[in-house]
Amino acid sequence: MGAAGTLRLGAVDRRGEGNSWETYLVGAVWDGPAGPGSVDYAVKRRPLRGYRRRLRRGP
Repeated sequence: MGAAGTLRLGAVDRRGEGNSWETYLVGAVWDGPAGPGSVDYAVKRRPLRGYRRRLRRGP
């Protein structure tokens, strides 16, 4: 994709999905040599809060 430095986020929409995963709808837009373009992605991530594993210390 030739965005020539114009790639930017168009919209980010957070959607909840239970206790262990979050879903974000992310839109990207750009102005390239062939004209403007856009694409939408669904991104899943595991939240950090409430997920950290406890480390065992000592032998």
